[in-house]
Amino acid sequence: MQAGVAQTGRMGVTTAQNKKTGQSARARVPARRRAPAASRASKKPTQNKVTLEMPERFINRELSWLAFNQRVVEEADNPRNPLLERLRFLSISASNLDEFYSVRVAGLVGQVREGLVALSPDGLTPAQQLDAVRERCAQLLREQQRIWVELRGLLAEEGVVLCEPADLDEADRTWLHACFMDRVFPVLTPLAVDPAHPLPFIPNMGLALGLRLLLAENGAFAMNALILLPAQVERFIRLPGKEGAESKAVRFIRLEDLITLCMDSFSPDLWWGKAGCCAWCVIPMWNLRMRRKTLSAPMKVRSNAAAVGWSFIWIWKSGCRPNWRTP
Repeated sequence: MQAGVAQTGRMGVTTAQNKKTGQSARARVPARRRAPAASRASKKPTQNKVTLEMPERFINRELSWLAFNQRVVEEADNPRNPLLERLRFLSISASNLDEFYSVRVAGLVGQVREGLVALSPDGLTPAQQLDAVRERCAQLLREQQRIWVELRGLLAEEGVVLCEPADLDEADRTWLHACFMDRVFPVLTPLAVDPAHPLPFIPNMGLALGLRLLLAENGAFAMNALILLPAQVERFIRLPGKEGAESKAVRFIRLEDLITLCMDSFSPDLWWGKAGCCAWCVIPMWNLRMRRKTLSAPMKVRSNAAAVGWSFIWIWKSGCRPNWRTP
């Protein structure tokens, strides 16, 4: 009993010593000073209060549509997709862009011409939106052309070749001349373009061939001419196969290249010369208000439309170099 009391006493002494030692250790640690309230407030991250009216909450409508078309272009650039599917995506992105210029850009051009400066929900004026759209469209077009050059090479490796006039031999030219006289020449109507004649009617989204004709004897300028590419003839004409190693290749040539090859069929005294030919397409700017009022008179709608964009394909000896221009 006495041993138990003694042991309990020793434990009590030890506990008291530990408490005393802990209190002295805490006394030796300096107390942490609290920063002033002003400095604590300055360290808090600043958060801008977002309201429903702030333009930062919104994405521009036109740029959002172009971002969607960019995703279509990216599908054309995706090597995991089949080759012809990539070509199809590229074609879809081009037709989407034509429609975008015909409707969306047309609206912006109309607002700028009327002098409107009202801000869109994202805080841009019509002129600022038009500048941003043009810059973004230029990037898209460069991307489309880069992908087209890549796809054209891949198609050639798989046996689908788009031929240039310089790639044709004498047998190909003979066959094409017969095809031109049989299928294309009867539906062509060359039109002179000069101050004495108004600009002929060009169908919406139709292709036309612009020519700067020279005299064959001395190279002097003769006239400007316009040839509308017929819609009833396919744009890409398939060439006959060749014997030998290239017999499996499927070859095509563009309709505008065929017409320029057979230009002497119109007049042997005229020649279109170097860089004197271009294929182009007019994209109309529809007056949507007039279109709603004159649904029963499509010709009136057409007469109230102005051209908002032109898609040029300049034909060079080395191939095609597309360009895009807007007013």
